[in-house]
Amino acid sequence: MPCKHTKGDFVHGMWICAECFTALPERPVRYGMARYSDGSQGRQEIVWTAEIATDIDGTGFSKFFSWMVHYLRLRSFWSISKQDARQQCLEVLRDMAEPFGSDDASWGKDDAKELVCEGILAYWDEGPSGANT
Repeated sequence: MPCKHTKGDFVHGMWICAECFTALPERPVRYGMARYSDGSQGRQEIVWTAEIATDIDGTGFSKFFSWMVHYLRLRSFWSISKQDARQQCLEVLRDMAEPFGSDDASWGKDDAKELVCEGILAYWDEGPSGANT
């Protein structure tokens, strides 16, 4: 079932909600019936379209997410596929439980790297004893 949130962005051909990070096949819209000046109803038309999510500096969610995916693939020496990197980055964002653009977090390029390092790469570096190597 699609989410009911109002902001997101297109990321690699999918609409990603910027609040719950659900991937949807297309941008959410709501339809309504057109009303003519004589009071009659016409055809269905789009009355609302989900907004592109941006942070306070104007960075769009798709740019931030692309930074995360790129950095993860770079750190894996390109051994991880784009699809797998996207899935892992979405999981990190879901676990963070903070909507994109909120004032409680930072959303710059360095912050994308930090999320990847803390959310994914920290586990890759663990040795057999569970300690980072």
